[in-house]
Amino acid sequence: MATMISCLLIQDFAASVERINNPALQKEPLLIVSDSKRPKVVAMSALPRRLLIKTGMTLRQAQILCPIARVVTANEGAYQRAFAHLLQQLLRFTDRLQPEYQPTSAAIYLATDSERQQLLDFVTEMLSVGPALGVSDKLFTARVAAAFAMFGGPTKVVESGKEAQFLATYPVDTLPLTKDMRRRLPLLGIRTIGQLAALPQLAFWEQFGKKQLWIHELAQGIDHRSIQTYTPPMVLSRKHTFDDPINDYQIVQFVLRQMVVWLIAQLAGREAGEIALLLQLENGSRLELHTKPHLPVKDSTFLMRHLEALLYKQALTDSIVEIEVQLSYIQQPKPRQLSLFDESPAVTRLEDHLPSMQHRHPNTYFQRAILIEAGPYAPPEEQFELEWVGA
Repeated sequence: MATMISCLLIQDFAASVERINNPALQKEPLLIVSDSKRPKVVAMSALPRRLLIKTGMTLRQAQILCPIARVVTANEGAYQRAFAHLLQQLLRFTDRLQPEYQPTSAAIYLATDSERQQLLDFVTEMLSVGPALGVSDKLFTARVAAAFAMFGGPTKVVESGKEAQFLATYPVDTLPLTKDMRRRLPLLGIRTIGQLAALPQLAFWEQFGKKQLWIHELAQGIDHRSIQTYTPPMVLSRKHTFDDPINDYQIVQFVLRQMVVWLIAQLAGREAGEIALLLQLENGSRLELHTKPHLPVKDSTFLMRHLEALLYKQALTDSIVEIEVQLSYIQQPKPRQLSLFDESPAVTRLEDHLPSMQHRHPNTYFQRAILIEAGPYAPPEEQFELEWVGA
């Protein structure tokens, strides 16, 4: 018997992390906004979501709908670090994991037949919020089942062979449709997944092309994707706990210099792409400061300069009890061929730079334009297709 796929869905993930880092926010409705001149909502807690506040709204619009909400500036680095830590802990259940992170909700697919209630209890204990669990033979169906469980109970199991029947009544835009499909399907009278699944494959092919046939298969409960073994990214960390709470920046600087020397020695010629400074304060709150330098971290002077910049731009509300420095996105430096003569820059493939681009721009998807044969009279916008690049 094949291993079932479990999808853990954690609603309001960013709000949960904010409440863990600052216990004073536990009972407050939260609006998490971007750090910009005109802040926009990037995540929220349960009450603002029920009041129909959406991501992308301006702060002013959101406050009209929920004036009692506490406004918090988004700390994307802290959310991603918490998500990575959760993945690391879930490895005790299985090493076949597939993460799907968003600040509003985080999903984790696990190929395991472990006790489901044990999974739910474990995540609830870590995040102080109850996740939903969808279980199915198919990855997409498990994700939809998890969304269903958010409203109908903590767990929804879809039996093997009943995927199409389960999906049939859901809106068609539950599927990962392209922009063109979202526009055209309602015009064709197709509003549910079941209606799309009922279309003959040839008719779907003629309308949307061969590359989109996998969406038609998803609507029919067919999903050939599998979950691969998850390898957690390497993180170098150094922690120091003070005997007594400290509010002297000179002492903190001295400790940081010692930590920097140790971390650079551990890098051993490699490069780090992200720096995290974690401060545990006497009042129980936790500050997580992150930066992604434009140049890779590979020497102590460069690292110390960025740590000092993080420390000085943050107004501390209490004395420091514990300090930790983390280096992540660690990789070997890329070799460069030295030359005495100028050479024309070589053309590089998008895939070569994709890991670095995805790290610097989280929650961003990349596409490339592919020319197609659309006939001699087709307008320019119909002479190419957009193809997803990477995950």
